[in-house]
Amino acid sequence: MARSLLRILGTRYGIALMLLVVVVAVVSLARAVNGPSDSSPVTVRPAPSMPIGPSSDELGDDGVATEESPPAASVSPGAAVPEAVAMSFTNAWLKRDLTSAAWLQGIRPFSTANLIDLLREADPASVPATEVRGNLAIKARNAGLTEITVPLSSGSLHLTLLAANGRWLVDAVEWIKQ
Repeated sequence: MARSLLRILGTRYGIALMLLVVVVAVVSLARAVNGPSDSSPVTVRPAPSMPIGPSSDELGDDGVATEESPPAASVSPGAAVPEAVAMSFTNAWLKRDLTSAAWLQGIRPFSTANLIDLLREADPASVPATEVRGNLAIKARNAGLTEITVPLSSGSLHLTLLAANGRWLVDAVEWIKQ
């Protein structure tokens, strides 16, 4: 009898039965020690709408300090500065009354081929602003990348400019609603 009981407990079913008994014993012991469970619902606070810590812009760059200046952008001498390109692009972008083809021709001199491809199906009538209002906010990321935010009548236009083909060109456009 004892031998057949040990033979049954040695099989995978016997081991599973022993594990089940151990789990039930642990759960029962935990409930006995902690008392009955509270069935009230758990409330979760919403996430804060403002960031809790300082932004990375406020903290600065924590990279390795070097005394070398960053390499100069590969822009031809006499080429327009990023601010001028951003304003020219924005003025062309705001011309909502043009046909799609004419609108694209207006922004083409200030845009990369990649951006023109992305805007090929855009409808100029859907441009959500009518005029520039305020000064540009400029953030040079490195020698060949600058981000410029242009305040407009109903929001801001965030432009990413690249130094390409010897001049500054707008490579990305992001509309930020007011």
